[in-house]
Amino acid sequence: MNKYSEYFEIDEGYWPEINPSSIKDPLNKWQKTFPHKTFIDLIKATERMLARGTNSDKKGIWIEGAYGTGKSRVAWTLKNLLDCSDDEFKAYFTEFDALLKEQDLRDKLLGHKQGKIITAYRYASGGIDGDRALIMAVYESVTKALRNAGIKYKGENTLRGGVAAWLSDEANMAFFNSLIALPEYRGLGSFAGKSADDIIALLNNPNADVDSLMGDIFSLADSRGITALSTNMDDLIAWLTDVIDQNKLKAIVLVWDEFSAYFKKNRTSLDEFQKLAELSNDKPFYLMIVTHMSGSIFGETDQTGKIVRDRFVRKEIELPDSIAFELIKYALTVKDAQKDIWDSLADDLNCRMHFSRDAVRDAVWKGSNAGDEVLKGMLPIHPLAALLLKNISSAFASNQRSMFNFIKNAETENLQAFQWFIDNHSPDNADILTIDFLWNFFYEKGTDEYGTGTGKSNLDFIIRTILDTFLKNEGRLIADEKRVLKTVLMMQAISQKLGDSVELFLTNEKNINLAFEGTDLEENRAVNLVKKLVRDGILYEKPMG
Repeated sequence: MNKYSEYFEIDEGYWPEINPSSIKDPLNKWQKTFPHKTFIDLIKATERMLARGTNSDKKGIWIEGAYGTGKSRVAWTLKNLLDCSDDEFKAYFTEFDALLKEQDLRDKLLGHKQGKIITAYRYASGGIDGDRALIMAVYESVTKALRNAGIKYKGENTLRGGVAAWLSDEANMAFFNSLIALPEYRGLGSFAGKSADDIIALLNNPNADVDSLMGDIFSLADSRGITALSTNMDDLIAWLTDVIDQNKLKAIVLVWDEFSAYFKKNRTSLDEFQKLAELSNDKPFYLMIVTHMSGSIFGETDQTGKIVRDRFVRKEIELPDSIAFELIKYALTVKDAQKDIWDSLADDLNCRMHFSRDAVRDAVWKGSNAGDEVLKGMLPIHPLAALLLKNISSAFASNQRSMFNFIKNAETENLQAFQWFIDNHSPDNADILTIDFLWNFFYEKGTDEYGTGTGKSNLDFIIRTILDTFLKNEGRLIADEKRVLKTVLMMQAISQKLGDSVELFLTNEKNINLAFEGTDLEENRAVNLVKKLVRDGILYEKPMG
């Protein structure tokens, strides 16, 4: 009996998340990023930023969005679009129908790319716990980008030049040599085996990589109170201005992903950050930060938050259900040798889920037949399971629970996600990945100090309360009752989170039948089990308004 994994596989280049590891994977190509509407809006905002036409355009961009919407991916792709060759750029704009309609946008961006655009990229901000750390992070990121772009002049006349000039004074040199000879500094890699003369030579060498050295010098200056060697935001801005002017750069763009932690750590001291953001008014240096929804970081009445947000053009990234489903479909690649057999099996399986597929198609694609083929191509995922899975991230404060993460999960947490399912289930049995198979991914087993489910992916309290019903009653249930109870609880939890806005998640008889269509619990068998759970006092009925 063949398992699903013998018929198709998941694209090796399919990465559910963008992070330092996935970026390094040569199979993970930015060109695979689908240009949905809000991404195209972001590209247009970037073009206006580079054009610097009006004062409102002379701002960096704040990319925000809910968990699981692909913010990191579009930011990384945008960085690559600014970096890539003209041929790669044109190829991306001809790959997708949505971009073929944007020839004017393509031509304007190509025009900007004829000037020298330096794009720096940084991931995570949890370690940025003050102004000095922010200054050094920006300096390191931009210096690395300048070096990678082959820019010869890296601002030697400003930051590093100022340090070299201070060290060249005879008295300062003697004092500095005495400090770096101390045990607490002697072991630092940047200072080990070096004298002040050696350090001056490195700082004056435009080809030397002195990022770590500069960081250690500034750390020493801070700890020893050497104000002449300390750097501040004004020094950084002077350096950025010098680099832009001397190299006649079109722009420096610093894309900083996962920036939410910076605001949480530095909420009461954002003056220097604002000063850096305001540089774009005078010079084409742009911060492009990526965070969760800004409203979850700053409250509506937070005046500081309002001022900070006004320093940026804010672009929200959304991922419509239809596009998310298409991305999953494209990630599932049928093996050439099995294509004919799989097509026959898929036709049979899809025929079993006619009504549920129609219901999801009507809800997502508003009745368009385009959704039919997409949903068929997502086998063995049941249409209602796919819809619930798309919305699953809304219940968590974590990117670790998204539709894309479910598809490609390494099973290190025994979540029994998609790869586990296709390795352990067969189309010969007509096995379908229904909502109940999402349970381990949605709600990990185990107990905390109060004896309830761990919910270690930050489930909110109301959702955990709903799902805890299962653990309290698991021991008295048979297998099919467990499947049905898991399904009802997950539908209720997501519906609660979405304010009952998705009709298919309401736990009425019609939707429960749809959720199990194509399985051995269809045709009211699941509904009858729900009624038994009501009689047993595990669930209760309430009239629908």
